[in-house]
Amino acid sequence: MHSGIVSSFQGLGAPVAPTPPGAGNAATVCAQVPVANATARGPQEYRGCFDDPEVDAVYTRLYSSMTPQLCMDRCFERGYAYAGLKSGTICECEQLYNPSTSLSKSECNVPCSGDPGQTCGGQGNTEVYTTGLVRPPAPSRCGPGNRGITFQDHCLYLSTAQEGFALAQRTCLRLGGSLSKIDSAEKQAAIVSYLTGVNENVWAGLAHYDDQWVYMDGTPLQGFSSWMSGKDQVDSVRLLRLRADQNFDWDNYGYWDRNMALCDLPLPWVATQDVHTCGLDNAGMRAGDGGLCLATLGAEMNRLQADYKCRVTGGRLAPISTREDKATLNNFLFLYGVKTNVWTGGNGSTPDLGLGFENKYFPNLRDYSPSTKLGALCLLGMYNRQKNPSSIIVIVWAKNGWLLLWRVNKTI
Repeated sequence: MHSGIVSSFQGLGAPVAPTPPGAGNAATVCAQVPVANATARGPQEYRGCFDDPEVDAVYTRLYSSMTPQLCMDRCFERGYAYAGLKSGTICECEQLYNPSTSLSKSECNVPCSGDPGQTCGGQGNTEVYTTGLVRPPAPSRCGPGNRGITFQDHCLYLSTAQEGFALAQRTCLRLGGSLSKIDSAEKQAAIVSYLTGVNENVWAGLAHYDDQWVYMDGTPLQGFSSWMSGKDQVDSVRLLRLRADQNFDWDNYGYWDRNMALCDLPLPWVATQDVHTCGLDNAGMRAGDGGLCLATLGAEMNRLQADYKCRVTGGRLAPISTREDKATLNNFLFLYGVKTNVWTGGNGSTPDLGLGFENKYFPNLRDYSPSTKLGALCLLGMYNRQKNPSSIIVIVWAKNGWLLLWRVNKTI
């Protein structure tokens, strides 16, 4: 048996004996995982005696009051399907067990501390009972290979490729979605249920930058969270990782880690995500029919040159006035695998802003010197270039490095 993150609770029905001298601190108990319809209880059944190698499990130990029924009650109240007893005093709660390690009943022969007439496992072996948990109906399947599950108006889908954060977001974007936005206890519970049996850590859609935790759509984290202790307190770019060994509670980690991607995909989900070329001379790209037309153009340009490059391509440097703007630009860079530092249109009060990949895998907004050499991130479709203009732009490079532009009438 193996359990995840836990929360303390008091005894249910039977008195909790004090820890005897020299026994150390009694451990806390099974994780509190909200499960729908947990009050409708089915039969509690004995499944047998099983070999249980030592694992880093969290458990309840009661030195004078442990019984099978007490263990089953405690695990049921916390939304677990199975209760395991060992050594006469220990209760573990779990969603799965391994039936292939079955042993003879004689290998689980240690009397229960609360009722010597019953056995509570063996020394290192576990007796397993069902708790009577009535699981909610299985959600309908969705996503690639029908490997995802429906949750409200979207599809929760786990990509099993282990990738860095930027590539994980790219995987979700290419499927038409984004790394999952976990904003309610109900969604966290659905994710925990969906990931039951997964033993690897998982990326979700939350990043810390500009001194705030922000979802991938640019909205700030508010209300619900499921942080491990102290893990929300950071002072650099960090990313949300769901810890498999902590019942998928929230941890932060750096861009260099490699994990699976938990995606929110649209419903109904279709097998392809169309990418359309757009803009003047098809210089830009947009995902789907409603996305912005964006392009990364050139390299090694100062701010003035980048602005000119966008304008002669029928657009302007992409504005970045809000967190939502930044999220849109970030996702464009993720989707197309761009890892080049680029100029943006700034936010009005600070025009010389760029998105830099100094940390290699996550674009950070920076205030650059206007002479810094970067690429250009352009929002296209804002301007139309006429095929037969009545005037032309004359471009002259001055000796001091400035680019001079002016318009003159064209002789027809």
